[in-house]
Amino acid sequence: MRQRPGTFTNVPLSDRSVSEAVQGKYIPRLFLENYNQGIVRTFSYELIDERSNTTNSEDNYGLLRADGSPKPAFTALQNLISLLNDPSETSATFTPGSLDYTLSGSTQNVEHTLLQKSNGDFYLVLWQEVPSTDQDATSQAVTLNLTTPIAQATTYLPNQSTTATGQYATPTQIALNVSDYPLVIQLTPTQSTAS
Repeated sequence: MRQRPGTFTNVPLSDRSVSEAVQGKYIPRLFLENYNQGIVRTFSYELIDERSNTTNSEDNYGLLRADGSPKPAFTALQNLISLLNDPSETSATFTPGSLDYTLSGSTQNVEHTLLQKSNGDFYLVLWQEVPSTDQDATSQAVTLNLTTPIAQATTYLPNQSTTATGQYATPTQIALNVSDYPLVIQLTPTQSTAS
């Protein structure tokens, strides 16, 4: 299992502490990057802060604060799981199809994960793999070029919500702004490629 250091928050005297907003960018990327590396299970240390203490890093690794309220990392991961979940009973026997696409434009440091649900919809996740800060990274203009016929494309920003941020009918190209947190593009093929 590939290991990466955890991210703890709200310890001002540590040079390794990150803000809750930055943890919210890193955690979803951790799960996506590990999946891309073939890691089938990733665990985040830990679910809830041990206590409210800004002097000890061990107390502040949680996705939830000590009082049980969600940090941005919890919300981002919950929303990403909600968007990508495939509860269909046929998902266990589903054979994925293929999506013919390319990315062009400013693609330096842009990572991606392509998934497909058992209903035939593809989910392409894009993000910049760069050090994050409290400010949004400068978005990179990326064009998604689609050769596979797509009936509908819908974009989401799971760090914010599960509400669609854009919709495109029969696109062959989509101009996207890719930041340092995941952008999810749901792509519904004109004819399902599900087997």
